[in-house]
Amino acid sequence: MGRNREGVQELNAATLRDVRDEILSAQADNILISSEYLAQLQKKKIFDLRNYLQDLGDVTVVYYCRELISWISSDSQQCAKVGMKTEPTRYDVAIKRLYDFPLNYLEVFGRERFNLIRFEDAIQPGLCNSLLSQGGLPSIESMGITESPENTSISAEAANAFFILNKIHPLFGNTRSSKTTQILKAMPGQRYRINHLTKTEAADCNKKMRLLRRKYKFPMYDKVRPGTPEVTQRIYDDVSIEYLLDHLNNANLKNTELFEKIRNLENLASSALEEAKPTEAQEDLAVAIGLYREALKLIAGMCLPDFEA
Repeated sequence: MGRNREGVQELNAATLRDVRDEILSAQADNILISSEYLAQLQKKKIFDLRNYLQDLGDVTVVYYCRELISWISSDSQQCAKVGMKTEPTRYDVAIKRLYDFPLNYLEVFGRERFNLIRFEDAIQPGLCNSLLSQGGLPSIESMGITESPENTSISAEAANAFFILNKIHPLFGNTRSSKTTQILKAMPGQRYRINHLTKTEAADCNKKMRLLRRKYKFPMYDKVRPGTPEVTQRIYDDVSIEYLLDHLNNANLKNTELFEKIRNLENLASSALEEAKPTEAQEDLAVAIGLYREALKLIAGMCLPDFEA
């Protein structure tokens, strides 16, 4: 059930009290507070955050950035995979991660309490270890923890297919088959890399990188270049692809419903067999059910590899 404004404010206040109590009771010299969404706070909220934390100790901001085209490519295919976007991430969204967001924290906390780390440098020791080292903490390996990737990338072909699927079958429309998404995620192809920058956008990015490099002495990235239209040979146009994906999705939904009905019929037959006294006819029925189950597994394996009979 949703909360009204007063309810949200009460929840926020309670959360802040809990965080404060946890920090004050922690038996540690350094405490890491990590959240990707902290980067997106407006400057006023960052001032509030600073005022909230400064009574609890010295605060240093650690901000991770990523080369613009690399971040656009990564964000585009990840958002496509989870159903959030129908087209690649725009420049005006991406540049905030590389310029506007870190600049807000710089202006609030000051250069001496702000560390900017490039993603490309941090992946060498590992992102977790990079952040832990900023807090003077040991590596995850020394603590007996194994790091494993959870958010795997999809191919360029899969990303483009997901953009279309997200358009014709939105995530919250309850018309998406999980089997369809599994098929698309497994689609082989090239690494997704996109550069759709205009000349104006590329120039704007390069100007902002120069400012961060000269004023704050950050090791920013080399110049980005405008994107060039890719010359590709396409077998199907968008209309055809939409048609094929729509029918694939609907077919998988119908298959899922069909096998669910078959499951229910099998359960009813099995229950009736167990409750009745064994006779020759019922024994024949038991054999038939066994054969039927094997056939069901075979059919399901062809149509729905993830189906368990």
